[in-house]
Amino acid sequence: MGTVNTPPSTARSWRPGRSVRSRLTFAIAGVVAVVVVGAGIVLVRAVHSALVRPITGEARARAADVVAMGTSAVRLPEALPTLAAPWRSLVQVLGADDEVLAASAEVVGEAPLLRPTPSNREPVGKAMFSSQGHRQNWRLDAVAASLHSQPVTVVVATSLAQADRATGLIRAAVVIALPLLVALAAALTWLTVGWALSPVEAMRAAVAAFDDTARSAARPGQALRLGLPATDDELSRLAGTLNTLLDRLAAANASNAVS
Repeated sequence: MGTVNTPPSTARSWRPGRSVRSRLTFAIAGVVAVVVVGAGIVLVRAVHSALVRPITGEARARAADVVAMGTSAVRLPEALPTLAAPWRSLVQVLGADDEVLAASAEVVGEAPLLRPTPSNREPVGKAMFSSQGHRQNWRLDAVAASLHSQPVTVVVATSLAQADRATGLIRAAVVIALPLLVALAAALTWLTVGWALSPVEAMRAAVAAFDDTARSAARPGQALRLGLPATDDELSRLAGTLNTLLDRLAAANASNAVS
């Protein structure tokens, strides 16, 4: 019966020069890297979303503060005082024609940060500009209101610096943890696979050591045998199969010697 050869493309796909131990180590390290990066991305987005979500309610509260300030006075001052808020906030009050009626001191004289439309009087947006010497991201919320019986739009810009700082720390932690976790996974895999395959290597070495001296020391018709592992698992069955093969080889050699 002819020998069935493995197609070259299949034989080369696993790079025969690389051991099973190395392949498993690289595979596990790659999986750990992908999982850590994926978990980091999900965590960053979840934390950022959790920090930004309450801002809409705070924007409405800031708009209500401005309207209450304007109601108690004949007119709003051109430069509004700083508002007490959990996040740093800047405000613009727009008239019906998008004219800036009043604004926080840092944005006095600036164009409207957000322009409402007849179909959308409360748009939401984002912007990046400097405040207190630091360039940062801002969330923009337009809140429709009424001041002295006139429709106005209060645009509240809320700083995202806290959210960006928190997510930046998480990203830095992921970047630092990634190589450490990959290295730890690779080391544990290398040691574990080496321990698991050590009986196989021992059997291979034992078979390779069956030289002419060992064969001559055996009695005629006696087969050289491997010691069976104490465990009843795949390795024990492999050793039994090899012993069966050695028995058949010994029987074949004895038959040839007789003939």
